[in-house]
Amino acid sequence: MVRMTRRSALGAGAALPLAGAFGALAGPAVAQGAMSENAKKRGFMLGDMEVSTLLAGTRTVEEPQGTFGMNVSPEEFADKLIARLHGMARAYALLAQSHWSAVALRDLVQTEADVFGRERIRTEGPDLRLPPRDALALGMVLHELATNAAKYGALSNDAGLVQIRWRQEAQQVLLHWQESGGPQVRPPVENGFGFKLIDGQVTAQMDGEIDTTFAPEGLQIKLRFPLRV
Repeated sequence: MVRMTRRSALGAGAALPLAGAFGALAGPAVAQGAMSENAKKRGFMLGDMEVSTLLAGTRTVEEPQGTFGMNVSPEEFADKLIARLHGMARAYALLAQSHWSAVALRDLVQTEADVFGRERIRTEGPDLRLPPRDALALGMVLHELATNAAKYGALSNDAGLVQIRWRQEAQQVLLHWQESGGPQVRPPVENGFGFKLIDGQVTAQMDGEIDTTFAPEGLQIKLRFPLRV
């Protein structure tokens, strides 16, 4: 069993408008939502960490490293990038539905569960709401974890399950992702872009902590981050 813990290392930076940063990469469909009047009126801004994440995502096509340290071809990297943009688009859709205000944590979880199989992903937790910045970051984290589970973990066979539980503790959110019933877990030789993306979203975007355990029976991820709504 291998366990790793990372804490926030927040760095300040200038913010860029959401529409210009994301729309240019994600295409017309997402750009249309990003440039909505609600977003502009509310002055919703995209920090430089999100921009860096998007640019880093495009660069992975050129680097022979994949999610959680798996070597993949450039074609597979292109597929990963498109999937990540779709994951971000789902989070943006929830923000648009909420008129660019707080998003229910449960909705973020269920959106990914709908894509990867709600019958295989069990959820439990109270009604908590997250501001846009945290909602986008957590949406990306959940997408990366679900993608990894579908390819290499509990969702890669017919018997595995994922349990996502969250709770409020004082002014913090504790979220636990636990896989079971999948192939035996082996720690990666090195962390690929997917794991680095998760780490960056949690520590830099959400000012949180991540505790990762590569238990043989299934990957376990524990997140702790401030509740800001």
